[in-house]
Order: sequence, then C-alpha cells, then structure tokens
Amino acid sequence: MFANSSFEQRPKTESAFAAGVVKQFGNIELLILTIGSVVFFTLLLVTGNTMAISVRERTAELAC
Repeated sequence: MFANSSFEQRPKTESAFAAGVVKQFGNIELLILTIGSVVFFTLLLVTGNTMAISVRERTAELAC
C-alpha cells in the first residue's frame, strides 16, 4: 500500500511489537539494578568509613 510513497513504512505484527517492548523493559531493569547496586555499595563504604573514624576517635577514651 505504501510501496510507492515517499514515506515507506515497515508494518509489524502485534507479537513483534510486544517482543520489542519487553526487550526494552529488560534493558531498563538491568540499568536500574546496576544503579541500585552502585548506590548500595557507596552507602556501604560511607557507613564503614564513619564507623572506622568513630572507633579511631574513641580508642583513647576506651584505653583509659
């Protein structure tokens, strides 16, 4: 129908369209999981650093 048009289209079946949408959500899921993991690891490092500084500051008080 659009073969001789200057705006040719590539029709897709419903199943091909649904598969493309699911594939996009799969990539978004991986991206969110990666960002969440990086944030969790950063919070873990900050918490560990805070605890280490607290212990270092209190060592003199505990030794007396």
